[in-house]
Amino acid sequence: MDSRIVIELELRALNSLNLALARLFDDAMSRERLSEIASRGIFSPSEDEEIGYWFARFLTLRNNLWDIVNTTIDQTGGTRKLINDSDWQYFLMAYSAICSIVRMDRFLVTKVASHSDIQRKLNESIPSLRVERKQYTAVYKALFSPMNATRIHEAHRTFKKNRTRIGQAISGQPDLEDLFLQIPKQERYIDLSWRRYLGAWFLARRHSWRRRGASARQKSLFAMLEYSGRAVAEIKLPRTKRVTAAIRQQLVSILEPGDIFITRHRQALTNLFLPGYWPHAALFVGRREEQSKLSEMSGYLQYWAGDRVTFEALKDGLRFRTLDETLSVDGFVVLRPNLTNAEIQHAVARVVTHAGKGYNFDFDFFRSDQLVCTEVVYRAYDGVGGTNIPLTERMGRMTLSAEDLLDLSIDSDWATPIAIYGVGASKAKLIRGAAVIQVLEKSYRENR
Repeated sequence: MDSRIVIELELRALNSLNLALARLFDDAMSRERLSEIASRGIFSPSEDEEIGYWFARFLTLRNNLWDIVNTTIDQTGGTRKLINDSDWQYFLMAYSAICSIVRMDRFLVTKVASHSDIQRKLNESIPSLRVERKQYTAVYKALFSPMNATRIHEAHRTFKKNRTRIGQAISGQPDLEDLFLQIPKQERYIDLSWRRYLGAWFLARRHSWRRRGASARQKSLFAMLEYSGRAVAEIKLPRTKRVTAAIRQQLVSILEPGDIFITRHRQALTNLFLPGYWPHAALFVGRREEQSKLSEMSGYLQYWAGDRVTFEALKDGLRFRTLDETLSVDGFVVLRPNLTNAEIQHAVARVVTHAGKGYNFDFDFFRSDQLVCTEVVYRAYDGVGGTNIPLTERMGRMTLSAEDLLDLSIDSDWATPIAIYGVGASKAKLIRGAAVIQVLEKSYRENR
């Protein structure tokens, strides 16, 4: 993908993440409540859900910020290979993301988990939200690692030494210029005092000694938590996805506008919060010319052209995407709503008006200025042709998971699963027809 497009998308994602970060801090339990919980030594069920939901949001935001850092490393090769303007633009975004990560980590350690009972709670697994054990320890250890401190210093020196060069690289680009001006404020959260880092490192080691037994999976996670371009050799890029070009080509011949994709990755740190074996949803909208009745609508049609045939909410917001981008996954299910062509056309027409909005990192269905992935399906089809897509209360909020959509398609006649690939009997081939439901149910219902 063209570097300018990647920078635009990553910058949009970074701005959305920073907005969500401010809300995350506001939604954290107060010190008074946390102290009261610590004094009695137990969380009530509602408190347990509240802090679990908040921590899952924390991890999701944090890992999406890391995704921006990793994209920078992938695009530039690290701080020693910064040459042209786009390289320095990538570095600026990565450095801003690093500052936000450090700010988050300090907030968690000093404002939320200041008591051992709170730390123990945050180290519990939350299977329903795909949060594994000892995630608090992972954050704590990364924050106070001397190696990471060295990398923070290196990133800081790189920024300080090259301020003029970065300013030239972003000249005439208001969003990047605004980001550049915010850096001094963000740097306040980075403690560059070696004395404080060494003292904190000792506390981190004591914490680690108290809570030994981290699994190999956590150790792998620690290896990924790197704070500068020097870490490029230590960060493993994602594995090749199971869904190949040949499988996508087979699928193209059966897809119709309005079809729904439910997808999964074998390993996706940016999707920690999303529950279930099948966590993500997207919509196949077809080529623009296939939607003749949409010709009267304006404002978004310029973005719906060529091979951009899907509509999906990811960290960079709601956008029309290529099939290759949406199906760069390890498995997928295709659902086809049992509606008339006119009803499906109406559903697609109304949901694409949300194009350009940001991703809802708060997973709050109440607001419509930002949308989460499953909300694309919800806002397309709910109410169309008598369709009722029920929301479920989770952690005090009304939500819709991708597996809720699968359940609805299996248990009602709203939609039909027409194809599946990447799991069970479909690992080696695309399965279609009546056999799809059996493979689908086995993939996620048997483990409930």
